[in-house]
Amino acid sequence: MDASIVDTAIASKNRLDSSDSRRKMGEKDGIAASMKEVAESLKRFVYLMIRCIKFTVAFFLYDVAIKVEYSALSFL
Repeated sequence: MDASIVDTAIASKNRLDSSDSRRKMGEKDGIAASMKEVAESLKRFVYLMIRCIKFTVAFFLYDVAIKVEYSALSFL
């Protein structure tokens, strides 16, 4: 009788230990997944910022080119 109680207690402890380690691994996987999501979001943000900067520079250069063209035409 006492041996079965001890065996049951040991089995319960082993189940708790294994579920606890699985939970900890799940937390690590969850943290890694959220870090990947943050990295992807940051990549997208940087990509969009670079595109905005390219557009701004291109628009500025286009504006300067038009002004130079008009001033060159005014000399003729």
